[in-house]
Amino acid sequence: MSNVRDPYFQARQELLNVLQKTNYNFDRWQKLQQQSQGQSGLSAESTLRSQELASLTREIKDAIKQITADLSNLQQVINVVQANRAAFPSIDDNDLNERKKLVSDVGKRIKEIDETLNAARSRAKLEADKRKELLSGPASGSQGYGYGSGGLGSRSGFDRAREADSLDLVERKRQAQMEREAKEDEVILSMSESLSRLQVSTLGIGQDLRQHKELIEGLDEEVGKAQSTMDVTLTRIDALLQKSRKGRYCCIFILFVIVVVLFFCIIYL
Repeated sequence: MSNVRDPYFQARQELLNVLQKTNYNFDRWQKLQQQSQGQSGLSAESTLRSQELASLTREIKDAIKQITADLSNLQQVINVVQANRAAFPSIDDNDLNERKKLVSDVGKRIKEIDETLNAARSRAKLEADKRKELLSGPASGSQGYGYGSGGLGSRSGFDRAREADSLDLVERKRQAQMEREAKEDEVILSMSESLSRLQVSTLGIGQDLRQHKELIEGLDEEVGKAQSTMDVTLTRIDALLQKSRKGRYCCIFILFVIVVVLFFCIIYL
């Protein structure tokens, strides 16, 4: 099938490029997750790893949003083509099945990645809650923060309480960030749905214009045939008129000769 005027092939290539980059980032994300398991503390290496994980998570999430919107657009176009098979003769059943398979396979892969990210986020939240609970327990059971017989234990509890407060602050910031991302997701999804509807409408308008163009081209062809027939008819009429004009001149000349002969006959007889 010719792909000169079919935008599907460019859209497919762009989609596969984004998916390839997402798979690469996801592989890197999984390696960092494995390295982070069983390790704790606030070392420089751990901090850098956490920052890279957060950056990769945001990038993968953004890519998932883009791919999901692209898949939605492709699925709507597929639905339009499937509902109007006669209007798209250049897309046969094999092409249509290939496009359906692409949407299905990419959708499954994206769902798998998204579920893995969400599961990791849930585990991280549970672990943070457990750490917070463990750290806050001894602090609440201490006898005070003064010095004396329990002075060392009190200061240790104070340190743990301060660390718990720091973790709580980080958790609140993370929750606020998640809420902002959720609101941004809603806005992006709304914009994606509007663009999808606009794209489907544009596709229908383009198909109507192509059909009208075909009708106009057919009408031009019929007019051309009628013009050719008329030209042939006019040529024959002109030829007939030329023949009739020559015969008329001959008749006039013969009649003139007859009149002259009769005139002389009357005079001299």
